[in-house]
Amino acid sequence: MTDGELTPPADDDAAIKDVRSRLLVDAVDKWMKQLVDVSGNNRLLFYKDLKKGTLDLSKSADKRSLDSLLSGRRVRLSQLFTSALSREDASSRMRTVVAKSKEYFEERGVRTMYLAWGMATWANSGSAATPAAPVLLSEIFVQQRGGTGEDFDIELVGDWQINPTLVHYLDAECGLVLNVDSYVEITEEIPISATKVFEKLKHDVRGSLSGFEIDQRVVAGYFLYSKLPMVEDLKHALEDGLLAENEVISAIAGDVSARDSVRGRHSTGDLSGPDFIAPKDEFLVLDADASQSFVINAAVNGSDLVVEGPPGTGKSQTISNLIATLAARGKRVLFVAEKRAAIEAVTSRLEAVGLGNLVLDLHGGGESKRELAQDLSRTLGLYASMGELRLEGQHAQLEKRRSTLIARNEALHSPRLPWGLSVFEIQSELLGIDEAAATNLRFTQAELESLEADAAFGRRYLLSPPHICGRRDPVPQAPQAF
Repeated sequence: MTDGELTPPADDDAAIKDVRSRLLVDAVDKWMKQLVDVSGNNRLLFYKDLKKGTLDLSKSADKRSLDSLLSGRRVRLSQLFTSALSREDASSRMRTVVAKSKEYFEERGVRTMYLAWGMATWANSGSAATPAAPVLLSEIFVQQRGGTGEDFDIELVGDWQINPTLVHYLDAECGLVLNVDSYVEITEEIPISATKVFEKLKHDVRGSLSGFEIDQRVVAGYFLYSKLPMVEDLKHALEDGLLAENEVISAIAGDVSARDSVRGRHSTGDLSGPDFIAPKDEFLVLDADASQSFVINAAVNGSDLVVEGPPGTGKSQTISNLIATLAARGKRVLFVAEKRAAIEAVTSRLEAVGLGNLVLDLHGGGESKRELAQDLSRTLGLYASMGELRLEGQHAQLEKRRSTLIARNEALHSPRLPWGLSVFEIQSELLGIDEAAATNLRFTQAELESLEADAAFGRRYLLSPPHICGRRDPVPQAPQAF
């Protein structure tokens, strides 16, 4: 038993549940602390104006146009900044914000372009960084106008929400649980009264954070904390009992009974398995070697596994084959990755073999409910019109050719009498013989069968004359020809 493990009586269900619950609480707390970044690098807690990536709308912007934007209407950047000098600077900053947000979306699949309204500050004795946390956030849509991109259309496309990272920080660091629902009623007012939100937040935080104040700035920029949804998922999954129902998560948390259960259902499998799977039960759509087939078969058999491999070892190819295999067996597959490039490495392979319609891309597609419905309709219509494939002939031919290859492989590697060596081993030995040892002498089959292994391979070295050190060391000589 390792640190963090507890072993309850095997026949006491209540004790088992209690131990698992305690282990999960400790584990989730540890995992959440690892995921939560409360350092000065978190721009949702310690926001800093960037040289080019910050567009402050509360300083030089036209007040009437800014009010229109904050109330949900589309506004041009040139309407917000009327002077030529301020408009040029604003256009440059907006191009930087758009480019950086596009980069985050393409690489990580997260939207980071937001309008922040209100900046909360407080006395922070535990860090050298100065706290500056956006209070209200709303995603914005920015469209470039003109070929040179000197002007932009800007519009709010999301509801106003309290900065979820600030809410989590108050909970985790200060023990203050905000009633977020009470703020929703205010943020849904049209037009929104940000002042009400700020006053309520200052009232709720009073006594929890020293020197808590809110500056009513309005800033457009990119804000990223992609791991916060993972933190929230962990917390809700623990509260709802979903983690306790999962044997794998419980085993990782240190539950010995869960580990035994996971080990008990693990399929050992066999690297030679692909040699004997009926073609009608194999759904590989791309090339796969023995190790990749082993991974796929283990997953199909219900094993819980982690697969590691350096770049170029075929991880994306294996995932593509696994998705196709599970889909063919009527299973649903959720494929997630930290970066968009990893997702495209798989989806492009499925697209190349005509299985692109298997994928519902929630990152690249599904921008709206209508597009999602249209995508589903196209896919369902396609498969409803497909006829049944008759592959018995191809399967029979494949099995015949596979049997021939398997027989040849066994003949090549099976040990043979009288030497106990395989043809492959003998050929390997022959490759090591120097060409100078070639001879026209040939043995009959009967003479070869009479040779024992020691006679054939045992005496490869002759003793050389003494070396200058006085020792007699073996010096390799040309082997005797057969």
